[in-house]
Amino acid sequence: MRSVQCCELVKVRAKALRRHAWFKLSSLERGLVNAVVVSRVVVRSRVLVKILAEVVGKLSELSKPLVLRMMNSIGRPIAESLSKIAQSWGYRDAWKWVEDTGFIIYLTVVKIHESAYFR
Repeated sequence: MRSVQCCELVKVRAKALRRHAWFKLSSLERGLVNAVVVSRVVVRSRVLVKILAEVVGKLSELSKPLVLRMMNSIGRPIAESLSKIAQSWGYRDAWKWVEDTGFIIYLTVVKIHESAYFR
């Protein structure tokens, strides 16, 4: 079992505030982190450590630049599906498309700017 120290949470909270991710958490999640930081205790409760780990994971995801989040949620799935289609047609090198950052960025930008007219 791992414990959580308040100094770790102070660093996470400061980083989240700098990256404007802090207020994307629910008030309950922010209050929980603040309570641990203010009380200056080492959290040893398995349940509380698990909940804090989820909150820290959420903060780290929210702290990523928007483009990276969109690449993972929009561009990568499109690249995977196009790669599978091309591989089924016999193009063996299509598996590389899933790892090609430039291609994923391209697909993300195209999907974002897709006009509602053509949907």
